[in-house]
Formats: sequence, C-alpha cells, structure tokens
Amino acid sequence: MTTRNLNNSVYYLPLLILVSVTIISLVPFASKAFNIDEPLFIWVAKHIQSRPLDFYGFKINWYGS
Repeated sequence: MTTRNLNNSVYYLPLLILVSVTIISLVPFASKAFNIDEPLFIWVAKHIQSRPLDFYGFKINWYGS
C-alpha cells in the first residue's frame, strides 16, 4: 500500500509545483484594476466560451455611440 501512495505523490508533485508557482506569480496582481485594453480580452474570452471557433466574431463599440 505504501508503494501506491508513493506513486500518487510522485504524480501530483509536478502539478502541485505548477499550481503553486502560478498562484504565487498572480497574487501581486489580484487587487489591480483593469487597464484600458483589458475589457477587449475579457469580451473575447466570454465570446470564446459561447463560440470557441469564432474568436473575434463580434463587434465592439468603444465610444458608446
């Protein structure tokens, strides 16, 4: 039984390191406001969720007119 637990820990160790490094890298920016062009990236991400093969298949009106 200890061999099986050892194999699981070896499998999860690289994943744990990757997740830890990612979180540590992003924590300083967690309370940062969006920059001027970041709404575009957010809109594209929302559009990709609904239509994954049509990345920029929508119109953007930056000026509200």
